Amino acid sequence: MKLPSDFAKKIAEALGMTEKWVQEWFDVEEDKQGYFVAKLKPKKFLDKKDQFRTMCALVRDLGGEEYLKGAMAWKVPGPYAKKTNTTSTPGPAVDARYITPHVVTDDKSRPPQFTVPVKALLSMPFQCRTNPDDPEMAELTESIKALGVLQPILVRPKPNGLYEIVYGQRRVKAAEKAGLVEIPANIRILSDQEAYEVQFSENIQREDLSDMEKARMLNFLITKFGYTQEQLAKKLGKSQPWISQHLAMLQIPENITRVIKYGELTEGQAREILAAPAEKREEILDHITETGEVPSIREIRRAAQPEQLSEPMGPTPGHLEPEREPRPEEIDTGFEWTCPECEEKFQLIHVKNPDGSVRHKLEAKD
Repeated sequence: MKLPSDFAKKIAEALGMTEKWVQEWFDVEEDKQGYFVAKLKPKKFLDKKDQFRTMCALVRDLGGEEYLKGAMAWKVPGPYAKKTNTTSTPGPAVDARYITPHVVTDDKSRPPQFTVPVKALLSMPFQCRTNPDDPEMAELTESIKALGVLQPILVRPKPNGLYEIVYGQRRVKAAEKAGLVEIPANIRILSDQEAYEVQFSENIQREDLSDMEKARMLNFLITKFGYTQEQLAKKLGKSQPWISQHLAMLQIPENITRVIKYGELTEGQAREILAAPAEKREEILDHITETGEVPSIREIRRAAQPEQLSEPMGPTPGHLEPEREPRPEEIDTGFEWTCPECEEKFQLIHVKNPDGSVRHKLEAKD
């Protein structure tokens, strides 16, 4: 990091927020000793435990002081930082008997499984998930109260007897809500790169991870660890087009993604919006800003057509369209196929006939 603004960007990435949000909540400056200091503004608080822990983990990984309690600030060394005799604020207090995790089983035929104290767990600086509201959290908490944590989380050891959660963040939150003191865990020695790869590989299989969250995580892996799209595709067991199509979602302006509900913008919808002519694209984005709702893929395509410029994207109250003769209906499945010989890309379209039969066809993409 060369400038305080670089520190602000890392805070935004770690908390899953925009840089504008960071500017509204923090004063990020360079002090006389060459340290970059992020100080919470008056009446601003990180009232969520994971936000606070994430900030501490980020600053620790950047070689700084986790939390300056009296100043309500975090401090990391800049390129010209002068070493001082101050010591880092210690992490959360941990009972001495928890520094060595408890072995759950002594079965020699399988790797040892441990329990670790919930209060000794830290969040990784960058998180896949950005949804603050988890509708399934209450159900998961009740399940843990009744049955305990059935599937161990994965952690990696950190200094002072602490552990960083690689995956299993939701289980940890639910365990805290359920009043658990310890949680079963598998412990592995992982580098930062390996930890993020494992975290994303685990989360990407889950349906509740939105396409935009996948896009942000892919961009983080490429930016931080220098992957090419082809290398990342091979690492994650995905195709290169799948990687590029998700990354393209980041071209959607942030002011648009802030007004829509979590998970409502899919990769297919974003692709259709970005493929629309510039003037039509602005109309579609204005519609989303005004309503807070994302039109379906079919509505976006209809709005992008020149002859449909004056037609609304949604139904108009009280408006009845004249009856039309039944005709084949295209059903966009969102699948793409790339010819291995010429590398031309095709869109797989299913067509439903008036008699109910369904056939499919390949259309070349522009």
